This record gives sequence, structure tokens and C-alpha cells, in this order.
Amino acid sequence: MNRYVEIFLDVEKNAGLFNECLYDLKIWPFLRLEMFRLIERQIKSTNMIPVCYRHKFNSVGNTLMDVDARRYCQQFYNRRVGKDVLFVNSKHRMVQKNGVKFCPVTSTMAKHFGDRGGYITHSYQQTSNIDGESYWDVNYDNVIKSPKFSYEETDIEAFINRMANQFSTVYNVIFDADFFHDLKNQIIYIFECRSFSYFYEEQLSKLLPKAIVFSSYYEIINMFIIDIANNLGINTIEMQHGIIGAEHIPYNTKVNGNYMCHPRYMFTYGQFDKETMRPFVKKDNIYITGNSYLNYSIDNYSEKSINNDGVLIVAFINNNDALLRFAVELKKRTKFPITYRMHPERIDDAEIRFLVRHGISVTSSRCSLIYDDIVKHDYIISTCSTVLHEALCFGKNVFSLELDIDDERSITKKLPRISNVDDFILKRHHFNKTDCIKLGEYFYARNQFDNACLVLEQIISAK
Repeated sequence: MNRYVEIFLDVEKNAGLFNECLYDLKIWPFLRLEMFRLIERQIKSTNMIPVCYRHKFNSVGNTLMDVDARRYCQQFYNRRVGKDVLFVNSKHRMVQKNGVKFCPVTSTMAKHFGDRGGYITHSYQQTSNIDGESYWDVNYDNVIKSPKFSYEETDIEAFINRMANQFSTVYNVIFDADFFHDLKNQIIYIFECRSFSYFYEEQLSKLLPKAIVFSSYYEIINMFIIDIANNLGINTIEMQHGIIGAEHIPYNTKVNGNYMCHPRYMFTYGQFDKETMRPFVKKDNIYITGNSYLNYSIDNYSEKSINNDGVLIVAFINNNDALLRFAVELKKRTKFPITYRMHPERIDDAEIRFLVRHGISVTSSRCSLIYDDIVKHDYIISTCSTVLHEALCFGKNVFSLELDIDDERSITKKLPRISNVDDFILKRHHFNKTDCIKLGEYFYARNQFDNACLVLEQIISAK
């Protein structure tokens, strides 16, 4: 396991941080991911930009009962009443195709449920399934006036100092002003989400769907929705969207506990993720359901694959200095066409300018679907991304640029590794296409969509 992750998990366990309250809110589950990102940024002194706190709701006022709010609440209720399943789309999982945004994680499942399913989509006005059929939604920013959660900034600052002291010694780092500023903004954002969660509490207690399906549980507002739903006895389900192994903090803890802001069920891509997942949810509640959008894409992209010696380098959400250096050196020393794909939660203008200056093409989910990029390249390189597993299913050669990860649960454990450009040139034909596809099937169970729908039907029909 990455040594920074290991230290972090030990500290939060030994210091009992999951029981830490700020006012009456057990805040640590909501804060821990951004805390880790900020610590890692401080240690590595990169220009990584924390992302969570930038997405604010601007929820103001003292009541839900003004005219606009009442109209919106009624509209929200009318369009979801009688739905068996609600699908919660993640901001960062949305992609765009032919001018329409949709969530590849939940869209095929939502299409299966048809009129029995509905959407909750934060801040996007339109979603669709993969065939382009539009679903409605309302942009609620600046529409709902929720009860404002009051707080004193001095209380937040004192809390941050106490948290910082827990980590500064073990990481041997002195946190700078940016660390305290960003963490304070994140906590304020958590309180804003808590204010808006009263709206969901009111609505869900009336709607009482049988299940709510998430594509990314650890967005702050989603964690509040899960907490509300779990208390109401509504089934909560996470459909895997990416890494859930040793590299990703939200799915790792050394503390045993049934946290209310965790979903009750987990749908995983394949056997690897089920075997290697920590007890984030009960083992009996983990189901292998594959990746229906990947299956759809493999079938539709099968004749579009291009053999051009192109290299696709895929960024991870955390520090990408090694990938950036590798991309530049590869460009200088070879004639391979190179494309660098930004992580959807970390699109950094400074990194884009750096790459373009060195003649490297840059893309992201704002520009193209990931599978569009995979089929256009022969080699896929990343430090830590499920894109490596997905690319195998397309028959592509994939390589993990080595990190200090030796955990058996690391997604890179069974993949060919490289440490530098020379290593890549030597190993670039590591597998043939058949070998790649066979290994990919270990990570992604094929043709499991009907099984996924059956499992969800059984969950919502159980008493």
C-alpha cells in the first residue's frame, strides 16, 4: 500500500477520529478524503488543486417555505412519486456525447427500470441514457432556500488545528496557510451540504423509494442522502465507477464500524474487486455486476480500433508528477503520438499549458469519452486507474508506471509495470491482443447486466 495511505489509516484509527464531532455532526467521514488530498499535496509540494469545496450550493435563507421553494418541492415530489428506484448522478462521472450529458455508470440500469426509476442529478439540467433519450432534471442551485446551518469560524479553526496536530508529526510536515484555508472552506462546504440535506430528508420521507443507487457515494451531498436513506430504511447501493482498492481513501479504513453515510450494498466490476475490497460494506452485500457501459462500448467500438503506435497516458486524481515527467521524456526520445488525458476531478490549466508547450495533445471527459481515446491508441499508461483494466478488454497493451504500492489489493498488482521510458520501449509488446482480453475479463465480468438488474430487483423486493 502507498505509505501515505497506510499512515493516514493508522492515525485516524488510533486517534479515534471517526468519533470527532464539530457541533453535533460526526464530521470525519465527510472530511477524510479532502484531508488526505491536502496532506499529500503538502508533502509532495505539487500544485494539485483540491476539488470538493469549489462546488457550493449557495443555499441561503431560513426556511423551505418561500414561494419558489414550495413550487420546486412539489415539482420534485410529483416527478418522483411512485418510483421504485432513484439514481443519483455524480457531477464528476457525467460525460457528454452528441451534446447530451449522461452518467455511464447508472444510465443503462436506469433505462431498464424505465418509468419505475427516476433521477436525482446535482446541478446538471439534463441527463440521458446511452441511446440519447433525455431525462428531465432541475438545476437547484439558487432555487431552494434551506435552513442555514450556523457556525462560528473560530470553532472551525480550532477544530482544524486539532486535526492538523494529529498528522503533522507522523508525516513530518508543517502545514502552510493554504492547507488551513482549503480545509476551512471544505468544512464550510460540508455545513452547506448539511443545510441542503434537510430538503432531501423532507422529500425522501414522503417518497420512500425502495432503493437509491449512487455512482459515487463519497460526494459530500451524497453522503448526507445516504445517511438519510439508511435511517429511513431505504436500500442504498453504490455502483462501482473506478478504483475501490488500496489506492483510494473512501474505500479504505482500518476501523470496523457500520457508518451511516456508507451505502449498504456494493455492485463491483469483477472478481478482483470483490476479493480485494476491505469491509467497506458487508461481504454478503457485495455483488459482481460487471460494467454494462463497458460491454456496450466494446460491442460498438470493436471495428473502430486503430493501430498507430499511439500512447494514451491517463492521469490519476492525486499526484501526477511521475506521469508528466514520463510524457515529456517519451515525447523527446520517440516518435510515438502521445495523448495525455486529465482526470475529471483534476483538470489543471498549468499542467495543460506545460504539456502543450512540449507538443503533447491533451484531452479530458470535457472533450471525449474515455473509450474514444482508448480505441485510438495502442498503449495505455497510468500510475493507478481502472482505465488500465478497461483498456485490456479492448485488447490494448497497458502499463502501470510504478508507484510505491505493494499491497495485494492494488489494481496494478497483476499488470505489467514500467519504471521509465526505456522500460516501456522494451516491454511495449508484453501481451498479444488475446492475452490482454483474457486478463481484462478477470477485472470485468462480461455480460452481467441482466444479473445486475436481477440483483437490484431482489434487493427492492425483499421485505
